[in-house]
Amino acid sequence: MIAKSLKYMQKKYKRINFLPLWSSFHYAGPREALHHLSMRQNLGFDYFYIGRDHAGAQNLYKPDEASRASKKFKKMFKIKAINSKGGYFCEKCKDYVIKGGCKHKKLINISGTEFRSFLKKKVIYQHSDTKLQKIIYKYL
Repeated sequence: MIAKSLKYMQKKYKRINFLPLWSSFHYAGPREALHHLSMRQNLGFDYFYIGRDHAGAQNLYKPDEASRASKKFKKMFKIKAINSKGGYFCEKCKDYVIKGGCKHKKLINISGTEFRSFLKKKVIYQHSDTKLQKIIYKYL
């Protein structure tokens, strides 16, 4: 299912390339984000995306803690961390934005938790690619 999803994304977006790294999740928040940076750097990656609650679980860490850790230790890495405050849908622009990337105030939070709950129920989540979700549902 993951391989089919990645192929779909590569075909749709053309300029994107996935090189998956399979490892266990430890939900160690900022420490795990730094570990992920190190692994990707050792594999030759140039950039790594750190989300608003990277590798956190059950509110053990503040949502921006991983981003703050990557900034604090950035001199230790050659790889560039791309820190994000999360994805949103701007009702004015009718487009998806990263928080801070749009001047409008009326933003709808794109929740990974909500998206996963929709996936479990096999219900289409409006803020995700419908065709990709249907591909995933064939395998669930």
